[in-house]
Order: sequence, then C-alpha cells, then structure tokens
Amino acid sequence: MTLPATAQTLRPKVRSVVPTGGQRGTSVELAIAGVNIGYGTALVFDSPGITVAALKPETPAAGAKNPESKLTATLALAPGLALGRYAFRVATPLGISEPGYVTVGQWPEVAEKEPNNTPQTAQVLTGPVTVNAKSDGAEDVDVYKVTLTANEPFVAEALAGPTLGAAATMEPVLVLRDTEGHEVASASALARPDARFVFTPRKSGEYFLLVRDLRYQGSADHHYRLSVGKLPAVTSAFPLGGRVGTTTHLTLSGTNLAAPDTAMSMPAELPFEPLPFMPGLRLDVGPYPEVTEAEPNDTIAQGQRVTLPVTINGQLLSPSPNRPDIDNFRFAATKGQVFLLEVLASRLGSKLDGVLTIYNKDGGEQFRSDDVNGKDPFITFTAPHDGEFTAQVTDLNGRSGTDFGYRLRIALAAPQFSLGVAPDCLSVGPGDRIPVTVSATRQYGLDSEIALSFEGLPPGVQLVGAPLIPRGQSEVTLFLTAAAGTMPSPALPLKVTGTAQGITRRAQALQEEYVKENDQLKRTTRPVPLPYASVTGPSDLLVALASERLELKAGQTAELVVKLTRKPGFDAKVPLIVTGLPAGVSVTNPEVPEKQSEHKLVFKAEGTAAIGEVRLTLLARSVVDELRFSPHAAPPLTLNVTK
Repeated sequence: MTLPATAQTLRPKVRSVVPTGGQRGTSVELAIAGVNIGYGTALVFDSPGITVAALKPETPAAGAKNPESKLTATLALAPGLALGRYAFRVATPLGISEPGYVTVGQWPEVAEKEPNNTPQTAQVLTGPVTVNAKSDGAEDVDVYKVTLTANEPFVAEALAGPTLGAAATMEPVLVLRDTEGHEVASASALARPDARFVFTPRKSGEYFLLVRDLRYQGSADHHYRLSVGKLPAVTSAFPLGGRVGTTTHLTLSGTNLAAPDTAMSMPAELPFEPLPFMPGLRLDVGPYPEVTEAEPNDTIAQGQRVTLPVTINGQLLSPSPNRPDIDNFRFAATKGQVFLLEVLASRLGSKLDGVLTIYNKDGGEQFRSDDVNGKDPFITFTAPHDGEFTAQVTDLNGRSGTDFGYRLRIALAAPQFSLGVAPDCLSVGPGDRIPVTVSATRQYGLDSEIALSFEGLPPGVQLVGAPLIPRGQSEVTLFLTAAAGTMPSPALPLKVTGTAQGITRRAQALQEEYVKENDQLKRTTRPVPLPYASVTGPSDLLVALASERLELKAGQTAELVVKLTRKPGFDAKVPLIVTGLPAGVSVTNPEVPEKQSEHKLVFKAEGTAAIGEVRLTLLARSVVDELRFSPHAAPPLTLNVTK
C-alpha cells in the first residue's frame, strides 16, 4: 500500500457514512468517506453483533496529495442485535480514525429517491419501512406519499442530529398533510432530540409526509433516517434503569406495542453514560440496591423509609385530576454526615422537571434544588443534627403521568474519583515516543495516589514513566514508545484503569481538540467511545537529544542540541515545546527551521532561578495547521541548575 505524499500525516477522520444504518438480521454496504479513510485495513466496532463481511479500500493513487478518500464496507448485522447507534473506528497504517457511527434499525430499508420535492414527485412508501435520506441543500423539502387506514395509529419518526453521530447536523421537522393540503399532524426536533408523531386518521386514504430541516438548511451532512408505518412508539418506560450486573423488568407505555413488558440486562461494569434504549429514552445503570416507590407517600408523615445507599425508582402519578403528586422518602442521619442526593429524569427522556427538597422531621425545609444537571436536581446535604430527614420529589409545574418517571439516588458522600485519558487512541510509530495524559477528578476527600494500569498495548510498545497519579495531583503525563523496527500492528482495544483506596475506575477516552480564543490556543477534550492502540508506519519525525542531562548555572545560559529524524518528504519547520521548566528558567529559539535535522536550544537561568534538579519534557510538533498537530517526545531531560 502506497502511503500519502502529504508532508504532515493527518489522523484518519470519518466525515460521512452512507447509508447511516441498516436493518438488523441483514447485510448492509456502507460508503465511508473522510481523511485518509481509503487506507483502512480493518473496522472495529463496539458490539460483537456487527461483523465485517468485506472491505474495499479506495486507496488514493501514488503521489496523491488530497487526504480525502473512501472505504466500502459490507457489514453483517446479527438478528438479535439491540436497536440503536453503534460506534466504529477505521484502523489504518497511519493510525486509528476518530469514531464513526452506524445505526441499527428494525424495519426494511430503502434509499431516498430524488426528485421528491412536491406531491407530484413524492416518493411512495409502504410501511413499516425506514428511508435513508438527507436534506441536500437550503430549503430542501422531501415529500413522501403514504396510504393510511382509518382508526389505525400511524407513526412517523425521523432520527437525525446527535442520534446518528457528530457529523450529522439535521434537525428534522415532520408535517403530515391530506390530499387537500391541510396539515393534520406535525413534530419537530424542538420537543425532543428527534421528531416523531402518532396520528390516527378518521378516514382511509393517501397523505403526504413532508420532511425538512428546522432552519431550512441542507448539506451533505444533513442525514436523517425516516421510519413510517404502524410502528411501535414507546413514550415511557418504568423503571428508567437498573442496578449494574442485574436484569431489569421494564413496563412500557406507548402506541402499537406488542407487549407492555420487557426485560433488559444491565452491563456488568458501570458505563460512562446512560444506555440508549428507544429513541428519546435512555436507561441509567446504578451502583446501589434498588427499591420501587410505594404509595401512599404524599406527605412527610407518609414518607417511605429507605436504607442507604439506595436508588429509588418512582413516578409522579397524580392521585386526583387537580392534585399534583408529591413523593416523600425518609432516611436516618447522624449530625455531620454528608449525603449526596440526585434525581435522574430529564437526561433519561422523562418529562419531569424535577424539584428536590429536603425537610427535617418537623417539616422544616433544609435545602431545595432545581435544574443543576439540565432539568435534574442534585444536592450535597450535611445533616445539622441527628434524626430523620425527608427527600421530596415534585415537578416544577405540578405535572404528572406515566412519562414523569425518575430515579432518586441517596448515599453518604465517600471518597471517589473518575479518570480520563487523552489522546483517545494511542498510535505510535517505530522508534517514536508519544505523550499520554491521564487526568483525575477527585471528590469527597480522595487525596491518595492513584495507581494506573494500561491493558491492550501492542507487542513492542512500552509505557515510560511511573504509572501513577501522585497524591493530591490531578494528572500525570506518561509516554508510549515503540522499539525501532517494530512492525505495524492491528488495532487492539485499550483499557486504562486507576485504583485508589480500594476503588477501581476505568478511564474515559478523551478526544483532544484545539480552538482559538482571544488569539490564544486552547486545548479542549470531549468523551468518545472505543479507545484503541496500534503501531503505525513511520512517524513524521523522531526526536533525540545530544545529551539527556544539562548543567546550567544561575545567571548564565547553556545550549542543548536537538536532533530530528525526518520521514522522507517531511521538510516543514518544527516547533519545540519544553514543559516542566523551574521558576526563573526560560528557553529561546524553540523552532527547528525547514529541512534542518539539528537545532540548538538555548536555556537561560536568571540569577534568582530555583536551584536543583528537575525533569523536563521536550516535544516536537508535526504541524498541519495551527489547530492540528501531532506531538513527538524526546527522551526525558534532566536539568540541573546550580549556583
């Protein structure tokens, strides 16, 4: 395979997937396009139920400078595959791509057929069916013709935007009209992440379904999946989750449901996010024992007693038409104990705009919370005295119904932490060394060191540096290095974990991005799925030092020679960054000119510079533009500042 002739290697990036999904139990052929995607040698998914039956890379011609390329993949979707969106990555000799996404549906699938912008050219659909489509340009309106039967509920649903993946920007609006042009039903993405309506016609006949973007925009990224027919439409589920490692039995509400009950196996490990369940609904996976709300509990005196820690599954179901439901739960506390109380509802798809209030045994209000996490309240409560307290859940607007479910977690605050690892995928070339940062969010007194473990590193790849986050610190930067001559490896799943005070947590993969704010470069991260590691082909450059120790006297300067091994064709200038400099020490001339392979860095110590030895890190950047670059690290440098 001939690799690209661009001076700087661009990380593979998935820009589009067409179609955006397929029906489970069938095979689907996807056209995957993006930066350096045509060099793909494998696809990796977050489900064993998706297998690659065929892979056809469209490798660019030798010498091609355009990084955009394509890959055709034929996927086999298992019959029992859960419905919803799945992440994948493309493995290439240039590294592992950013995530792409494919959605698994339940119904037969067809492609949109243009032109379909008027009732006269409307595409005829016979449900149940899913259409893979897009809003091609500004003010594009797609029109579909459907035949409905009187008194039979008809469901139309468009999945788009975040539901299909980060590249999809469509915000769908659905409008159903009769043959005379009268609007009889509609829905938009303003009310939920996607658009759905249920319409029961009074008379049989033909109707026209119009699909457009909320802002009348359109582009190659404005994809949507439209499903129509006598489809099941779940509007609520109870409970809205379950305990990790158990099976939860759910009661469903909605239209055209074959059965009102179903079972869901909760994963054996706590996920980073709630689980997608149905369009608009997600399920929380919790760590605590679970109980179900028991009525009557509308007053503090009737409050349901619970033992902590606990997750309470509740619904606000009004006892009478003009009386809002109020749920009360009583728990015992000792003076000075700190409790965490959290309502999970809106983020799971519930209509509840929750209000959480804590009362003492005499009914005196102690604390009230609303809209901390979106519309979900959260309270950190310190008991002012021994006794019993009540946690009360209400809706801000006094509403109730089966779609006003919630989960209330109550537990004593205990030391805990969460971890993130960046970059999200670790791709290292032979002889190269790349930085890896593991960050910790410490909570409720956890101050001890966090021991780290990296599972899934390819053969020939080693971790450099002590794998721990020191006591009281929030992050550590380690390095991955591949021995010279190491052959490229398949992409392997990467698992980074941390352990402290008997608690083990898995690190969330974080994709790094850089933005300009007030002429300053700012690093941001966002969580992504599927962390992987691989050995790539040759890196753009390797960095070495003439000496890994530098003596520097206060008030003087010292030179350090930096040596680069450039990949053929990589002649660009190379910025150098030195981190860990002590107070009073600076570096001048931190850039290697074009085509040069040796460069002198000048270190200067002020007369007041801190005396002693420090460990420094020198990074050389292969730069695509000011927001895109790859760091390559030199071996650690010891700087000794003397009087």
